[in-house]
Amino acid sequence: MADSAPALQLKDEGNSLFASGEYYSAWLKYGQAISHDDQNAILYANRAAALIHLEMFPEAKSDAQKATELDPTYAKGWGRLAAACKGLREYEKSAEYYKKAIASMPTRKQDLTAAILKQKEQWEVAMKTAQDHAAKVSAETREMRSNWPPDRAKAMKDELQARLPESASSSAWVLLRASEFWDRGIFTLTQFRQQPTIRGIGVFVCQDVVACLTNAILVDDRVFNIRTPQLADKWPLQVAMEERVTGAWSDDVPAQQVKREALIRQQQGGWDSVRRSIDTTIRVRIMRGLTHYNAALELLEWGRTGPWKDVPREDKGEIFELHWMRGLRRLRLEALRVASSCKITDLTPQSPIAPLEALYEEAQSIIREMPEIGQAAFPGGHQDYGDVRGFLSAFGVYPKAYALADVGFYHENMACRNMENNSAAALNHFSESQGAWYQAAMLFPRDDEQHIWYLHLALHGLKMCVGTRFRVALRIMEQLRQDVPEARKIWEYSFDTKDAGRGRVMRQLIEKDLQFERKMKKDIRGRKFTPDSVIPPKYFPN
Repeated sequence: MADSAPALQLKDEGNSLFASGEYYSAWLKYGQAISHDDQNAILYANRAAALIHLEMFPEAKSDAQKATELDPTYAKGWGRLAAACKGLREYEKSAEYYKKAIASMPTRKQDLTAAILKQKEQWEVAMKTAQDHAAKVSAETREMRSNWPPDRAKAMKDELQARLPESASSSAWVLLRASEFWDRGIFTLTQFRQQPTIRGIGVFVCQDVVACLTNAILVDDRVFNIRTPQLADKWPLQVAMEERVTGAWSDDVPAQQVKREALIRQQQGGWDSVRRSIDTTIRVRIMRGLTHYNAALELLEWGRTGPWKDVPREDKGEIFELHWMRGLRRLRLEALRVASSCKITDLTPQSPIAPLEALYEEAQSIIREMPEIGQAAFPGGHQDYGDVRGFLSAFGVYPKAYALADVGFYHENMACRNMENNSAAALNHFSESQGAWYQAAMLFPRDDEQHIWYLHLALHGLKMCVGTRFRVALRIMEQLRQDVPEARKIWEYSFDTKDAGRGRVMRQLIEKDLQFERKMKKDIRGRKFTPDSVIPPKYFPN
């Protein structure tokens, strides 16, 4: 039962703290009040207000939603919800909730106090601002969707074809190869149907969706678009169906057991009884993400070097080919980098570095195992792989390029950890990171967004490298200036980011780089410096 007296006392204390700007203490008081009365909408709305000032918008949204559930007529509850959504940049929802807040206000003239009228005016302004933002974001999203990299690559295909072999290394070929698999898989997934029959719910579905989509992300996972509605709605059913039809092993079956049972199936029923089941098992684990990558890699390595080592590809299946192993190792490498980023919160020498070390070791392993790139990276040649446009880059260049980039990521973070206690080690790590990023940039195709991005990082990494000369920075800037127009033809907009994507952010950053180049050249022309001058420590822009 609610104990309202202590709750009201704590609420008043929270209000006083809130009015004094002590939002964290107010949040604590409102929480204590809720522990005495968890059915009071005002308490949740007040705590949401404190959270908004603390910029903890997801938590504020949750409290504000609770307030409106408890009392849909409580105007301030809707107002808090609108403000929280605005903080989360959910502008359409914010405008909708401001409208509900205004509609929940008193309508009789005798109830309209000066404070209520002022609040109403503020909410009307906030609603209009949210509506304007929503319209802007919607327009940017439409622009982004009409300029997605795969669509631009498709539009360039005839031009690229006409410029072969000069255009053979273009990132557009990689994207086209990935898109072909992706589009085929998504189209097939749309054919999934469920319909009632006299025996229950019947399913009409095409197979090989799992194969197409895994092929796509192993070529280039940037083609993956989580907003594709079929993935959320039909993917789990599709996977369950393909696992059942092929006799695949479920995710909870250890890799060792899969290997043992696969051998038994093959011996008893031949290759037709096991080829598709092992293929589907591996592919589904790839699509499950980082927690299943190790098991998938173990199975791939077993198929390549274990009892089936000398079995022809047409018998055991294409999944065991070297390029699929490389594609999955690249995916795991990127997943390890993301995991490392999430765990790096305390940049001190005493911080746990296991995720970083795992990332570094895997990156170095890929670099050691791919001493060559392109055609030379495939022992025995690549003639068996058919159309090689995009193939050589995807599996003979990109894995090593991403590995070098992650070596740069490792050294940058290690430098930050050592800055306070070991400046010499920190400077050495900064130098290593700058060099790794530059090597990565030069491996990616010149028209790939990653080429541009790592040139940008390599340029700004120079500011932490002692004794850098102007000519070194100018060489990177010249490369940027020459290659940005080509990269923009394809990668001006990217998939998974809001507000028109990473492309817009990259444009802003690269424009600053090019402005910096103009400044350097002007200072050299004005004889403040020469190309062989050492760049002063504070010369780089922030």
